[in-house]
Amino acid sequence: MIYFDLFVGVLTAPYATLRTLAAQPRPGAAAVVHALIILITALARIYTAPQAVPLPTAAILGLAVLFGTLGLFLYAAVLHFSAECLGGEGRALGLLTALAFASAPGVLLFPFGLAMRAAPPVFYDLVGVVIGLWVLVLHILSLMTAYGFSFWRALAALILPVAFVLAALVLGVVLGAAALLSHLKVPSFLTFLKEPEHTLARRFFGYLLILVLLAGEVFLIRPAVAQSPASAQPVTRGDFARYLAAALELPPAPSGAQPFPDITDEATRQAAARVHRAGFMSGFLGGTFRPYSPVTRAQAVAVLLRAAGELPDAPARSLSPLADRQSVPLPFADVPPSHWAREAIACAWQKGLVAGVGGGRFLPDRPVGARELAELFQRFLGPEAYRRSGLEQAAMPSPQAKPATRAEAIPILLYHHLAPAGTGWDDNGATITPEEFAWQMDYLAARGYKVLSAEELRAFLLGEKDFPHPAVAITFDDGYASNLHYAFPILKRHQFPAIINVITGFRSAEPQLPYDVRRLQHLSWPELREMVSSGLITVGSHTDNLHSYVPSGPQGIKRPALVARLYDPATGRVETETAYRARVLADLTASRQKIARELGTYPSIFAYPFGVSDPLSRELVARAGFTLTFGTRPALARRGSGLSDVPRLVVRSGLTEAEFSALLAGKMKPRT
Repeated sequence: MIYFDLFVGVLTAPYATLRTLAAQPRPGAAAVVHALIILITALARIYTAPQAVPLPTAAILGLAVLFGTLGLFLYAAVLHFSAECLGGEGRALGLLTALAFASAPGVLLFPFGLAMRAAPPVFYDLVGVVIGLWVLVLHILSLMTAYGFSFWRALAALILPVAFVLAALVLGVVLGAAALLSHLKVPSFLTFLKEPEHTLARRFFGYLLILVLLAGEVFLIRPAVAQSPASAQPVTRGDFARYLAAALELPPAPSGAQPFPDITDEATRQAAARVHRAGFMSGFLGGTFRPYSPVTRAQAVAVLLRAAGELPDAPARSLSPLADRQSVPLPFADVPPSHWAREAIACAWQKGLVAGVGGGRFLPDRPVGARELAELFQRFLGPEAYRRSGLEQAAMPSPQAKPATRAEAIPILLYHHLAPAGTGWDDNGATITPEEFAWQMDYLAARGYKVLSAEELRAFLLGEKDFPHPAVAITFDDGYASNLHYAFPILKRHQFPAIINVITGFRSAEPQLPYDVRRLQHLSWPELREMVSSGLITVGSHTDNLHSYVPSGPQGIKRPALVARLYDPATGRVETETAYRARVLADLTASRQKIARELGTYPSIFAYPFGVSDPLSRELVARAGFTLTFGTRPALARRGSGLSDVPRLVVRSGLTEAEFSALLAGKMKPRT
């Protein structure tokens, strides 16, 4: 049996390694192979146990099915845990699945092997546990090198299989030690199944097994299958070649230029020849193209960056590196200096064309689906090349898919200032970094959010038009120049509309140059005109000069200028209601007139400074001509809820992906 345990470990580890490197986890095939390995191991243990009672065929098959089921349960648990801890991403899922393959056969049956014999040496089955522990060590090293995990974080990610291996080790050692010290004959499973005195125990373990399997079905197996990346069909290299050839309008290859013998389909053969002849895609050793292999993120970025050099208007060619990313090392730990596509990924990242997935990872070997590839085509090659590629049809949901449900409540995100880390704005909770804004917009795009324009938002709030779930709206308050320098290029890349509510009294006739990341500079009127001309930006008012706190009483109390009655400490008098009405209405009117004069359209959107309003200020805002008003009440905006004091969700700095997801769902708890 020692040799058999070694054989199982040696046999399964290479298979698991190949699946890991291929980054193509297949839960169905993995479960079948896993069950077969455990079944064979169970049969071998039963037949080779030195002092086991001979069992009939039915009992042997029954035990094999029992342990095969337990093995599947273990596999589902590992699959689910990997999806929870590591996002279910390609190689990470393969790494944890490899652990189940290589260690489960020896570890799972370790206590069973002791129970089938009278008093065997503990070393007899210890080899299976040693194999499991060795594979755990290899996986910890893999997570540390491939994903940049620390030792403790890698150990935490593998806590479930670690606990399983150690529990099996402890249980087996205890059973073996008890048998050796007391010379007690442990009853065989046949005795346990037949003798009357074990009836109650049999019922207890039977019910317990049923409950465990039902719990595994409800909490582990179904969520694991639902979260498995295998459900997203990756784009093959053959399809990628066809899309690329069409997007670039590459000329047909000569009849004799067919360099890849492993392509049998004529259309794929011609497309591969065209992109190969243009120097965009190459084959592998042996002259193969592997047309059915999936395209990875690294391959897509490298090829599209190279192809963009052939299109004069391609964004990947015309865009300049972002100012805060120049001379900054690539932040992705899973793209080491030796990675073949590091230079291409670094170039695309510096231009803001790609982002990571959180935790300092890029996942270069993750297969790319049609939807993600469509986004990359638009970002790198532009909308015209994307339209020619034919990817739009492939990225659409299948006709059989259920129609998206209607959005009943949506998050309206509120941003303010953007500044790189280390520029003095790190402690300002309303200021986020450009990297944070980039991954948040990538998050919305990757999950299919419909970003509503100002007019669409108005129709939603009035209940006049339906929009699919999920939907979101994006707003900025104050009108800082960082909105143009950092946020606007990212919005253009995704074609996301947004609303910017500006304090008109802070606008200047010319841009403040050069742009200084350490200062709080405001957008000028020419810069606002540039943003509005894109068709993505709608400008609203944030007052002309009422965005401040002013004295509102003799005790030094200060209140927002929009709702405060001014207090004069020299005379001890408080502003009359008539004077208050005149002051506020004059400010609001001036703000509307300035925007109309500079941008050509009277604004209808108003954002209350600091989110504060009262009945009289709301009346004055309406009299000035504003019909859609924003507050800062932290809630989702509901369909048909009206246009007054619409709630918004302030996006604070330092949000994790889980916190941003909770914010979008309206479940973000305030930080203490």
